[in-house]
Amino acid sequence: MRPLLARITVLVSGAAILVVETLATRLVAPYVGLTLESTTAVIGVALAGIAAGAALGGRWADLVPPRRVATLGLALGGLGVLAVRPVVRLLGPVFGAGPGVRCAHRRPRAGRSTGNLGPHGMSWAR
Repeated sequence: MRPLLARITVLVSGAAILVVETLATRLVAPYVGLTLESTTAVIGVALAGIAAGAALGGRWADLVPPRRVATLGLALGGLGVLAVRPVVRLLGPVFGAGPGVRCAHRRPRAGRSTGNLGPHGMSWAR
């Protein structure tokens, strides 16, 4: 693989990971809420995936041609991204109420009127 093509591939895949992090946060928010903890967990999982991919990819690149490893890694990563939405829709209700359900356990914070909408357009329950 040419060095320029490799650099462009790394740049584009890194940008794609940032987009996936943002989308993952939005996908899990209806189930676990949009909190600092959920956002931190999404970023942590993404960074762990990057680290695991770099470690495994580096080891495999020593055994087989690096171009084949990069192609396989990007293809598997793309398939994994495509599987995220069905997995979240399947497992999300296990962890929370889900989209379209009022959040009765949440209370308005100080400075907000009860007429405002809460996260994700849901009205605050009294």
